[in-house]
Amino acid sequence: MNMDITHQLIVRGHDKAKIKELHHDQLQEIFDNETRERILNFDALLQQEGLAQPNEDAIKSNVHTVSLKDYWRKIEQNRDDSKFIYELLGEMVREYPASEIMEFFAFVSSGSLFKSLEGMLQLKNCEYQEILLDMIEEFYKNLPPEELEFQMEHYTNVRSNVERLEFVVRVLKRQNKELISMACLKDVIRQEFFKEDE
Repeated sequence: MNMDITHQLIVRGHDKAKIKELHHDQLQEIFDNETRERILNFDALLQQEGLAQPNEDAIKSNVHTVSLKDYWRKIEQNRDDSKFIYELLGEMVREYPASEIMEFFAFVSSGSLFKSLEGMLQLKNCEYQEILLDMIEEFYKNLPPEELEFQMEHYTNVRSNVERLEFVVRVLKRQNKELISMACLKDVIRQEFFKEDE
C-alpha cells in the first residue's frame, strides 16, 4: 500500500528522493490532501469550462416528461398494487428531487397511505443513490486503487445530494473519452517509471 502511494506521488511530480524519506503517515497525508484538492479543482474546472452552469444543474427540476399530478393519478388508479407503486416511485426519483416528491405527497395524501409512500420513497431514493455511485465508480475504475477509494469516499459522503451525483455522471459520460485517454497515459507513465527503477 505504501509503495502504491509513493508511486502515485512520484507520478504526480513529487521528488523521488524526498518522497522515499517520508513515513507512511506523512505520505498518506500528502496523498489525501492532494486528492481532496483535485476533487475541489474538478468542481472549479467544471464551472470554468461552463459545464456547471445553473441551467444544467436545474435540468431535473425544470424539464419533466411526467408531472407529479400525472404520477399521482397513476398511484391512485393502482392504490392496491404496492409493487407497481414502488416501481413508479423509482421513475419519480429519477425525475424529481425526493424532497419535492415528499412535499407533494404531504399535500395530496395522509395517514397510512402517506406513511407507506414515505417509506417506499426513501428506499427508492437510496436505491437510486447506489445506482449513481456505481456509475461513478465504473467511470473511475481505471484510477489507482487508493485514489479510487478516496474519490468514492467523497461521493459516498455526499450521496444525499442526488442532483450533484447526477451532474457528475452527466459530465463523466460527456468526458468519457478523455478519461480513457488519461487512464492510458497513466499506464504509459507508470511503465516508463518502472523501467527507470529496474
